[in-house]
Amino acid sequence: METPSTEPQTPAGSILASDTTASRPTPVPAAFAEMHLKVGDKIPIEIPRGVKGERTLGKVIGWVEGSSFLITLPQRIIMAGLLKDGEHVLLRAFTGRSAFAFSTTVLKIEHYPFTYLHLRFPEKIEAVTVRGSFRHGVRLPATIAAGDKTGITGSILNIGTAGARISITEPLTDESSIQLATRFELQGVPVVLELNALVRSSKSATDEQGVTHYEYGVEFKELQPNDHMALGNLLWYQMYMYPEGVA
Repeated sequence: METPSTEPQTPAGSILASDTTASRPTPVPAAFAEMHLKVGDKIPIEIPRGVKGERTLGKVIGWVEGSSFLITLPQRIIMAGLLKDGEHVLLRAFTGRSAFAFSTTVLKIEHYPFTYLHLRFPEKIEAVTVRGSFRHGVRLPATIAAGDKTGITGSILNIGTAGARISITEPLTDESSIQLATRFELQGVPVVLELNALVRSSKSATDEQGVTHYEYGVEFKELQPNDHMALGNLLWYQMYMYPEGVA
């Protein structure tokens, strides 16, 4: 699945951070068992090659407490020479309402009977708790209708199953009720959402080009089951791949 998203930046001193549009929860130490990983679980892994690193999905094979953590990795990563013994990698996990991250080292890449990695068992794991109605930083195209204004274009800055923050370049009137449309892909299938929402907050700012942007926090109303499911699936993917983008 491909969805437009911002590339979250990790602050110095931490490998797990929240979206900058919200107050940052402080990462706390966590035990390996708190991640509740199971054999066969997919786990995002970032490798050091490239300017921003390569991000892909591995699959948990198992672990030996205090010694080694075993995962598979797509064959293309190994064949392209993007990962070698002794290199550092960053792994992330999302379980329930907690996001986890830990750095470790590749002890050995094995190729028999299939290609898999021996990673050093993590010594330090960071965790943050996600608030009940969380949102995730995104960059999705949006079309807004409010009152007699239609076809207002803008973007969605963050989104959740209960609401979103939108940015447009023309102000809304006193209308508190809007219609918000957006589109993205889930597992290669185009999804179009047309949602009713109430404006709950607003602010404006001028960028370096002198353009004024108007941001509105909105609350979704009367979500249909399919809309709620699509938003949930989008959030799960974003949270799974980019837990540091949680707002």
